[in-house]
Amino acid sequence: MKHSSSSMKWIAGTAVLMAGVVAACTGDQGPAGPPGAQGAPGAQGPAGAPGSGATAGDGGAAGNGPLVALSPRAKKGMSISPVPLALDGKTPAQIEQIGLGSYIVNAVSACGDCHTTDPTKFLGGGAPFPLDGSTVVYGRNLTPDPTGMKLSEDDFVTALRTGRDSSSAGGILLFMPWFDLRWLTTADIKAIYAYLKVIPPVSNTVPADSKATSALNGSPGKPPSKYDEGAVARLLPPEVDAFGNPVPDPDGVARGLATRVLDAPANLESLPGAQQEAIGRGSYLVHAAACNDCHTNPSRGLAPAAPGYLTVNSAQYFAGGAVFPVSPPLNTMLHIQRSMAADLTGATHGFLQEPEDSLARFLAVVTSGTHADESTDGEPARQLAWPMPWTAFRNMETADLSAIYTYLKALPKVFGANDKQTSDYALFCNATADCPGGSTCDTTAHECVGTPCTPAAAAEDCPACQTCTGAGNTQCVAPAASSACVVKGI
Repeated sequence: MKHSSSSMKWIAGTAVLMAGVVAACTGDQGPAGPPGAQGAPGAQGPAGAPGSGATAGDGGAAGNGPLVALSPRAKKGMSISPVPLALDGKTPAQIEQIGLGSYIVNAVSACGDCHTTDPTKFLGGGAPFPLDGSTVVYGRNLTPDPTGMKLSEDDFVTALRTGRDSSSAGGILLFMPWFDLRWLTTADIKAIYAYLKVIPPVSNTVPADSKATSALNGSPGKPPSKYDEGAVARLLPPEVDAFGNPVPDPDGVARGLATRVLDAPANLESLPGAQQEAIGRGSYLVHAAACNDCHTNPSRGLAPAAPGYLTVNSAQYFAGGAVFPVSPPLNTMLHIQRSMAADLTGATHGFLQEPEDSLARFLAVVTSGTHADESTDGEPARQLAWPMPWTAFRNMETADLSAIYTYLKALPKVFGANDKQTSDYALFCNATADCPGGSTCDTTAHECVGTPCTPAAAAEDCPACQTCTGAGNTQCVAPAASSACVVKGI
């Protein structure tokens, strides 16, 4: 409301008159008048003292996202993946599957050993594997990059079941142990695929294989319906029922019992259920880890046109003797020139038949990567020789390593000529200073020689493939490159 200046003067005068009346009279006080108009803001006062610190607020309410409770193996798989995973939008069931896939890839099958050449390019492929004078195959790029794996899930399952090579080279996969992985459950093969689809892409175009003239190349067959690579053929357990519903076999126990190379132990069905289950799981893991391909020599028939194709050498099953030359620059890094797979089942020379054998010893060796039980007087224990993938196997759950041990202990002993006296690895050197005391460096062969020996115990005294022929048959000497031991093992 607006007032003229004369009205304001009247109001001011009236106010003075009323004040005088109130001061001169003693009558009752009248009622309070209405509040006056708000005055102009006063000048800003000085700053006050700082207030005390605020207390923390209450925690927020719990979110409403899905709770992912992983199985122990899937949880381990997530923890050991060497690369971050693209999990946004994945359901709990998908995350469980991816975790299981990582467990197989990184703890059981050690896929990175062949498919990774640079630690910063996990599973990016490119490593060459010469198989003979004219055959070279390369570890494939398995990552979800345009230069990597392009297979659908169904094609991936078919590749592992049949060995079908979908690359331009065609034929069957060579060096890749598809003949071991083919016995995994379909669920586990799909879990591997799920993991490979969420790892970081690596741009790396891998060279084409050179295998057109190789006798090891051939045409892929059909997915198997029975296990027929061992001494006894068995039907594979069904994976779906009559209505098409999945038949549970989460640990692969049923599959492992069906795919045992030997019909052993003979009293399997009379054993306690837990022991039968461990044998089945152990058999399953031994296939997934391709253990036979190193610890049996020869491991199996590998020529598609020859009799016994893919059949495992059951007479020398896990008796060792395969030889692995170590190529540059790995030989310099590992200080190993040549290694030999250990005999595990020999009645006299088998690692699992030694008096000190025990589950605890087995676990210590696998998880430490050394012959931990042999360390004395503070001396470093001997390392396990390349290509034993203990850095992957040590990541297995203890229950799984125990199952492998149970399965191997259930195998019958190997006797006679098939019970092989295997040898320690030969050390790589460039000079005698690289060799332990008492031995010297053969700079032509680039390996340490001169260990004392007797001809009768040459295999026990000398490193892999060396012979006791030096200095009047008293010292170990390097073998010729064409030596049968170097070429084919023992």
